[in-house]
Formats: sequence, C-alpha cells, structure tokens
Amino acid sequence: MESTEEYDVNPVSLTVDTLYLDWENDFPTIVFCERAHEIDEDRMNRYVFGRDSVIVREIVFLEGEMSTAVKCNDPSFDQSLCIMSNFSYYSNLLRKSCSEIFSYCSWNDKEFECCERFLPMYTFYGKCFAINSIASEPPTEKMLSFKFKDSPKLTVEIKTTLLSTSTLTAEDVISPRETLYGSIFEGFNKMIDPDMEFDVNIRFQNTINDDRVKTIPPDVRGCMFPEESQLMYSKVFSYPACVIDHIGTYQMKTCGCTQYLMPVAAREKHMCNNMSSLVCLAQSITQLVSEASRDKCPASCVESEIRVLSTLKRNVTVYNGKDSVSKINFYTHPPTLRYYRKVRRDDIELIVNIGGIGTLFFGASVLSLVEIIYYLLIYPCSTTTEKKANKKPGNEERRKMKKVEDKRSAPTIPGHNIYNFDNFEIRNRLTHRTPLPYIN
Repeated sequence: MESTEEYDVNPVSLTVDTLYLDWENDFPTIVFCERAHEIDEDRMNRYVFGRDSVIVREIVFLEGEMSTAVKCNDPSFDQSLCIMSNFSYYSNLLRKSCSEIFSYCSWNDKEFECCERFLPMYTFYGKCFAINSIASEPPTEKMLSFKFKDSPKLTVEIKTTLLSTSTLTAEDVISPRETLYGSIFEGFNKMIDPDMEFDVNIRFQNTINDDRVKTIPPDVRGCMFPEESQLMYSKVFSYPACVIDHIGTYQMKTCGCTQYLMPVAAREKHMCNNMSSLVCLAQSITQLVSEASRDKCPASCVESEIRVLSTLKRNVTVYNGKDSVSKINFYTHPPTLRYYRKVRRDDIELIVNIGGIGTLFFGASVLSLVEIIYYLLIYPCSTTTEKKANKKPGNEERRKMKKVEDKRSAPTIPGHNIYNFDNFEIRNRLTHRTPLPYIN
C-alpha cells in the first residue's frame, strides 16, 4: 500500500546538486519591450496624420483603462481623431522594429548582429524582442551558454530609451506576473536613463530533470515541460503563458473576443478589432487579469530562480554603435547550486516492489502470477489443440513410425544389439529388466 501510495501521490523528488564545475549553463533570457510614453512624430504624421496622439498611443500599446480612447465610442465625439478599427494593423505599423531599437550587441566582447539574436516575442503587451528564448518566434536554436570558469557578459546598446527590460527563464513570456518579478529597472514601466552605462548583475538557479521524469504523467509529477503545451496562445508551456491563456479565456467569455496584442491573436478569428469590443476590454481588463491570476496553473518542470543582484550606472564614456543613446552590460554569476528532479517510483520499480512483497508474504512473485495465468488459460487450450491434431487421419500412423525411429536410435551395449534377433536372450532379459549374466 505504501509503494502504490508513494507512486500515486509523490513519485518524484526535488534534490540539490552542487557539483558545479562541469555544468553547461544557458544565459538568462533578456527581453526589451517598447513602452507607451510617446510615438515618434514622424510616424504619426506618416501613418495617422490628424489623429489624437493620446488616443493613438492608448490603442497601439493597450495599457491601463484607456480613458481617452473609449470616448471614441461616443457618437458625439469627433471620431476623426480616433482609430476605429484594424487596431492590430496600426499597432504593428507604429511600433519600432528591431533595427530601430538596437545599435550594437556583443557576447564576451565579440560583436554579433543584434537582430539575428534578438527575436520577436509576442506577449501580453504586444511584440517585444528577446535573446536566448525558446518562446520567441522563431525559437532560439543555439543558446548563449557558459561554464563555471567563464565570466559571461552581454553588452547591448540601444537607440531609444523608451523601453522596459526584463530577465526571464528561457521558456517564459512577459505577462502581468513578470512585470512585477522580472523587471530590471525598478518596475516594468521604468524607462532607461539616456547617456548612461549600466552594469546589471544577475544570479540564477536552474532546474534539471532526470530523463525518467517525462515518463510520469504531468498530473502525477505536478509540473509541465515546455514541449507539453496545450495552451491556445503559446506553443511553449510556462507558468506566465498559462496565465495569459486564462486571461484570453476570460476575455472570450466576457467580450466575445481577445485583445489584439495577445500572443497568436493576430492569427485568430476572435480578435477584438473594433471600438465596441475595445471598450468592453478597457472596462474589464483589470478584473479579467485578477480573475485569471487566481486560476491554478501547474508549475514548469524547468523553471529557474532569477534575481537581479545589483544595477550600477555611470556616465557613458564611449559608444560602439551608431545612434546609441544608452549602454547596458549584463553579467551573470555562474551558479553553484541547482535543483535536480528525479523519479522516486516509476512503473518498473512499482512492479518490483509488489513482486517482492508477494514473495515475502505469499511465496509468490509477478512471475508466479504469469505462470498461473498460463496454466489456467493458455496451457489447456494448447493441449486441447494438440489432441485434436493427433486424432486427424494419418497422424496415428506417423506417431507409431516416430516411436520405431526412437527405438532404433536408443543406446546399445558394445558388442550386443538388443534389437538384433540373433541375440534373443539378451534382448528378452533387458526388455523384462532381468539381470544379465557376466559377459567376458
């Protein structure tokens, strides 16, 4: 009973590993998201000339209660100042591209093309750019990694300070939860100071898993792997992605559509893309996020603990890239501890334990159970089939001939053949099991 209970309730255990010298560690995911402080004036004049800048900004970035934008739903309001539909189109049009955000990037002082590593990540707040993430599109194929003896350093120079910066694990996305716990510069809405150089020190403790953990069902082991995602809005499972999925479900129930900045929402039919649906979202967004956050989401099997130890800043001395306005150096300390999830009881061990208990108390094992089934069910059928086969015409004659052949191949006494009719006395004595006389 104890073995089956342990298998059902607690088949895996989480231990600590401290043999850190040979670990291969992935650098934490760094995410940059554009924030809604202002939109470039040239873009406004080019794409939405004559529209109210506050209304456009609230729609493009979909933040807060959107108190100004919801006025556009009032017929008495001057709707020439508003964007009334195709919100996702204008959001993509007016946001900055990767090349307009980054000017220079390097890994351990070796330069690389920023937009080859910083890939789009579709989040609760729209499109961001992330490095070292499997939740980006496309996912990062080759991670920036390091060993204990290394001193990893990621340097990024940016062309705009209207950005928020967060550090996540590789499978995470930006959600309302991560705006609280993952932000680097004192909150998700905190902008980056211009003409400053920052040194950000990060420490993390990751989680690795025994290969057999995946053989345990997710509801039994109590966590999900990234590739086991069954979410609507993310191909990769993580706790934040699960929260976003619940927010989308509540939005569908309340407004009949989902916000146009949600991950994958641009490829969905049920996207809130007109003013009436936008008003519904604006009026219920805070309540929806609160209700979705209370829903229980399973933990991630590979979730890590990431902390920003310190953020130091100083006046920048020199820029490496063109049009740079700020510089950030990300450092991480190699971990000396990590969590290791292993299987305590799997299917094979459960069978072995049950067999051992059966042998101890009943003198039987799992093999004995197989033998019982064989002799009760399979063996009677096989003997019946054999008897029916022997009763067929011709089988009796073949069986007699086989007996004769067996007798001919029987061993003989040297110099005497018991089946030789010239030695009748010897054959007769052997056949009737009488002692033979001594033969010289």
